[in-house]
Amino acid sequence: RIRDRLAWIRRHLEQTVQAVCQKLDHRSSFDLQQDLIVPCCQDLALSLTGCETGGSEAENLLKLADTVFLMVHADRARADTATAELVQHFQEIITRRRQSPRDDLVSALAAIDQPTCVLSPLIQMFVGLATSLPLFLGNASLALLLNPEQKKLYLQSPTASVSELLRYAGPAQVVYRLALQDAFVGDHHFQRGDRLGLLLAHANRDEQVFTEPEKLDLSRISVPHLSFGKGMHACLGAPIIQTAGAILPYNILSWFPQMQVDIANTDWGGSRTIQGIIALPVWNTETTGTPRFHIR
Repeated sequence: RIRDRLAWIRRHLEQTVQAVCQKLDHRSSFDLQQDLIVPCCQDLALSLTGCETGGSEAENLLKLADTVFLMVHADRARADTATAELVQHFQEIITRRRQSPRDDLVSALAAIDQPTCVLSPLIQMFVGLATSLPLFLGNASLALLLNPEQKKLYLQSPTASVSELLRYAGPAQVVYRLALQDAFVGDHHFQRGDRLGLLLAHANRDEQVFTEPEKLDLSRISVPHLSFGKGMHACLGAPIIQTAGAILPYNILSWFPQMQVDIANTDWGGSRTIQGIIALPVWNTETTGTPRFHIR
């Protein structure tokens, strides 16, 4: 079932990104992030979690996802309200799927006996795909556009390149954990209950683990990155993110082979813990109006 879902995601992403690329084909410039990557990820988030795409309801759900993603202490009340609305929405979807199952991921999750085990992962998946995934894909696309030789390697083997892209351009900066018991890590003594900030982005540039960590090198044989975290709290959407990392940049770079970055007008943003490109203007120097790449 998981393999079937990933195959569906692959087909869906390919069809979506190709359709958006075709719409942008005649334009001499556009925002790669806002005009292409974000719409593709939002469409996947809605489609995969059983939501209707397009219309005011989809727009509202995406705004709720942004509110939850950007939660800071001062806006905790707004984030709690947004979460409650998402809970109600997805509870209704789960109920409908239990009454009338479909051949989709939500129906498979809805068949699980304990509904509380389904709701949280479904909401996390929706919010993550709509907000965090675009940041990774924007980061990865920028890294490839600025490194032509690495771009060539990626186009030759996109799937094998994703781990290094996650290490180098992953948006996850830090995760917070509580110490379950007193412990020494090096010379540091942590007491039970201490709140720890685990710097994932710094770990991904550890000189003791990676040779030339500040360099994007898609020829690395083994890439033990921590962009998904590790252990029981590792990212649930890792297989989807890896699939998207092998599909979207590949299709985009193949469709627009002469695309160049307007680096002076790029912009960065995100939340306190997940950061990346939010504006990525590009010049499309080859606007022939004819497709240069087709779905495999």
